Amino acid sequence: MSEVRKGDWIKTWSGRQFWPMDPKVEDVNILDIAHSLSNLCRYGGHVNRFYSVAEHSIHIASRLQNEGYDKQIIKWALLHDATEAYCADVPRPLKNFLPDYMKIEEGISKVIIEKYNMLPDMPDIVKEYDDRITLNEMDILTNNESFPVREGNRLPIVSNKILNWKLTPVEIRSKFIWMCNELLIY
Repeated sequence: MSEVRKGDWIKTWSGRQFWPMDPKVEDVNILDIAHSLSNLCRYGGHVNRFYSVAEHSIHIASRLQNEGYDKQIIKWALLHDATEAYCADVPRPLKNFLPDYMKIEEGISKVIIEKYNMLPDMPDIVKEYDDRITLNEMDILTNNESFPVREGNRLPIVSNKILNWKLTPVEIRSKFIWMCNELLIY
């Protein structure tokens, strides 16, 4: 008799069944995460060019790596949005009003943390860099004539890279996977 799972499943890029309401460690696959995040546009698509969640994650992880942080911190930076491979990228202003969504995302996060032997909680430095890079990305990737420039402590780590990287989702996926291999994420 097969196991009864809660909710329904989505078919991932690798052909697996992933149950967002009942996630299991064995259902998580780094290639599915890399593929999905490289095809998922940040900011609900309201950007001047396609800018994927994977590219955003690579920029944060690369910055922390260049600053000499240990692999556990860099791993968290690279995978801090990995849940979005299974439940999409919901912009922060909307996500704050979706408590059930946040519970689902938390359940998925727990299995990803277990699968990839991550620290139990996102390190503060990753949260800080995520917030700071978001301000920087918004300045670069949105029409600043329509949107006021946000105040805050920007992290000027991506300006040239965002403007100069014209990579396809497949190329971003390859960079993401390469970084996973470097961090021994399997």
